Amino acid sequence: MIKYIELKELCPYIRLGSFVDASAEEFHVPWRMIYDYELYYVTKGAITVETAKGAYELTEGDLHMMRPFTWHRRYAKHNIKYYNLHFDFVPPTAENDFSANDEYRIPCILKADSSQINTRLENRTIYEPRNIRLPDKMRLKNPENVVTILGGIVNHIKQKDIGYELILTAEMLKLVHMIVCESENKNLATFQSYSNNVIAQYMQFIYENFTEKLYLEELAAQYGFFQSHMRNLFTRINNVSPREFLINLRIERAKEMLEEGKYRVKEIGGKVGFEGEHYFSRIFKKKTGQSPLAYRNEKLDFKRKECESAEI
Repeated sequence: MIKYIELKELCPYIRLGSFVDASAEEFHVPWRMIYDYELYYVTKGAITVETAKGAYELTEGDLHMMRPFTWHRRYAKHNIKYYNLHFDFVPPTAENDFSANDEYRIPCILKADSSQINTRLENRTIYEPRNIRLPDKMRLKNPENVVTILGGIVNHIKQKDIGYELILTAEMLKLVHMIVCESENKNLATFQSYSNNVIAQYMQFIYENFTEKLYLEELAAQYGFFQSHMRNLFTRINNVSPREFLINLRIERAKEMLEEGKYRVKEIGGKVGFEGEHYFSRIFKKKTGQSPLAYRNEKLDFKRKECESAEI
């Protein structure tokens, strides 16, 4: 389960940090699920990352961020060097924590083909910063700064001096800030274009299917967004939330059907997508200031008077 937090609430907790210098034969990451965030920074060679969606390669200078609950494996064809972190964006509670050694390192050492999914951990609560895009893969303008920060983190974990946890949190915040700033600057124009296109498709789908039962959270996921992110983008572009857009479409269609006079009021709500006559009536009155029946009577009365005037 993912819960979103504000930037001011970030307090990164590093569960595992290491620098790896390995041959292709020594490097073995079996098919597995991770239960926290994982960061790779490659300083030599190439690593192939394979997920259910496909495979991609990380080469020297690539920074890679993998989100929790991703089923994947990694392998290399030549000698490699890289930094690796496992972390959460806030310190976990005791019941929400786990051993990175048990879940990650041991299956790698044993060279298992795949790791068994931990059913307790696949339901753990994850906290993620709101409205921040975490890139799967990127290159930073100042890689030497990344190496300095990651090298410092690994050394502090090894030495475990008094208060080292505070230093780890501070260094991780610097790294997250660097990633976020450069990622947003590099991808803003592309992302905006992509987002606008997705929002247009999303709107079109709602427009064409607004009389059906729609689950906006599931619909957002089909377009690759969490509901909160989709809602924010949609509202920013259209000045109305997806839910309000959907309701407005249904209300406008209900008005047309009420004016036509072919259906009873209790039938119209269901035909335009509302569940229940009372809910339909309440929303209709909230939007128009009138009950559906009062709206129909007013419009039909107006039409009758127009016809009478025309006859005179």
